[in-house]
Amino acid sequence: MPGWEYMNSTWWSGMMLSILATASLVLFLVVSIMLLRCFTTRKCNFSSPETPIDILKKRYARGEITAEEYQHMKDFLEG
Repeated sequence: MPGWEYMNSTWWSGMMLSILATASLVLFLVVSIMLLRCFTTRKCNFSSPETPIDILKKRYARGEITAEEYQHMKDFLEG
């Protein structure tokens, strides 16, 4: 059939374009949902991770450990 190659290549081009468009849309939606969840739950941490000393200070501030335990653990971590 004359022109069959043109129709076939046009069909494949259209299919590839629609697949790329769909994949881009899905990727955009996934990233948007992840960012939305991150900011609404306040569980995203874009800063540097906490150091063990930071965690120790928070535990002491919450009253989970005594002053003696705090000082002993701090000396251990720093030494």
